[in-house]
Amino acid sequence: MSDSVKVNIDVDFKFNLEEDEYLSERNTIYNLLNNFSDVGGMTISRKTLKLIYRLRHMNPLPKFRDLTRLRITMSLNSSLELLPIVLERCPNLKRLILKLDYNDYREAVAEATEINLSNVLSNSLVSSLEYVEIKSPTKEKPITTWRLVRYFLGNATLLKKLVLRLNVSDTREKHDPAYLKEFFDSERRSHLCQF
Repeated sequence: MSDSVKVNIDVDFKFNLEEDEYLSERNTIYNLLNNFSDVGGMTISRKTLKLIYRLRHMNPLPKFRDLTRLRITMSLNSSLELLPIVLERCPNLKRLILKLDYNDYREAVAEATEINLSNVLSNSLVSSLEYVEIKSPTKEKPITTWRLVRYFLGNATLLKKLVLRLNVSDTREKHDPAYLKEFFDSERRSHLCQF
């Protein structure tokens, strides 16, 4: 396939199937992902990402060597565990767009405070990234979002631009300027990076 091909993957999988049906559907999904391993751009839904996470020990995700553009929707309370599974399979990724949302915001905050990003994401997973965009809901302080921004600014050596879009449409809340300044004051590994 040409690297100009873009794929949107949104799979709904039932885990309460009989064993034979389960194996058949799991293999079908794995083969589907394997067939798209040469695409240049991909969008992965939250449901598909959860499926990849649940199946990661049975069938490893194929390498997407030609993938340069990736858009992922993920839940705030699971993003830190799911992100490395996908990033390690995309060694030449240049553009990453993360749309974060939440199912249970309190749960997301509790989990985010317990997870250290440096333990979950290694520098090599973001070494090729030039552009990162994070779209996040705003409620109080989005801890996971804040940690992701600091992580990408501090570790992506080729990063040229990081865009943070805080969605205030749901809550109409505005952030304290001092809080937002913390993002801008983060150390940057790439001196070319705009934030």
